[in-house]
Amino acid sequence: MTAPSYSTRTAVDIAVGILIAYRGCSENDAFTELAETSRRHTSPSPAPPAH
Repeated sequence: MTAPSYSTRTAVDIAVGILIAYRGCSENDAFTELAETSRRHTSPSPAPPAH
């Protein structure tokens, strides 16, 4: 797995900050919510080609 780019990391930090401000939750809770939402809304990877 590669490290996220700076712009991706910045976007995640901003989203965490918004959740903290909006919901009054901890940084850990905000990050966990983002990660769980991402997993629920991520499309599955296509199957590898058959040989």
